[in-house]
Amino acid sequence: MVGSESRLREYLLNNIDDRGHFSQVEAHASQPGIPDLAYTINGYNGWLELKYGTKKKPPNLRMMQYVWFTRNLKKKGNPLIFCGIEQGDDRVFGLIHGNRVTDVYQKKSNKPWLEAMSRHWINTVDWDEFTRLLVTPLDLTHSP
Repeated sequence: MVGSESRLREYLLNNIDDRGHFSQVEAHASQPGIPDLAYTINGYNGWLELKYGTKKKPPNLRMMQYVWFTRNLKKKGNPLIFCGIEQGDDRVFGLIHGNRVTDVYQKKSNKPWLEAMSRHWINTVDWDEFTRLLVTPLDLTHSP
């Protein structure tokens, strides 16, 4: 069961690694704020930040991550956040388009993160839909 950001990454890659090329980015010393994963699917390149929250510890977007997202968005990028949040006995998984980063930056509860999710799944992600949204991120700029 998912219970941390590293387990969220494992859950994600175990389910979609064969659908594209995914690279874990560990360049935080040389490029602070860069998202956790770079990916290529059917010729589309993107960035995916991973966040996980519990009732006692909501997800946290660090300042340099916020800065990276806002700079990328200014150049017409479409970075995404894949977030998992514990809600009682359930896990809510969702995709947040980078243009909602201001809505979640420095928030101290799960509510803004849940509200920023343009698409979410309860307990199990629909990986076909998830993969489609990674290559059509503008679909996430509008609520379903």
